[in-house]
Amino acid sequence: MTNSIREEQYNKLFIRLSGHFLCAHLEDDFFELSDDAQMAYISEYLWEPLEYHDPETVYGLIENLTNDVMDILEKGIEVAS
Repeated sequence: MTNSIREEQYNKLFIRLSGHFLCAHLEDDFFELSDDAQMAYISEYLWEPLEYHDPETVYGLIENLTNDVMDILEKGIEVAS
């Protein structure tokens, strides 16, 4: 898999999984936004149990889940354990 295809899949998965931590999924153009605009979007849509966390922490949660799911998809469930 080429890096650009992997990056595109990663970004789509990140956006999809964001709904586990936010009240709304991230917009499709999320990665075209500046870092400040990304953090502002996350702050705006924080899920109530996470409302006291800073957006960088929530971004990290989404990123960690996305990395775990990508590993499972690419390597299989046994390797990711």
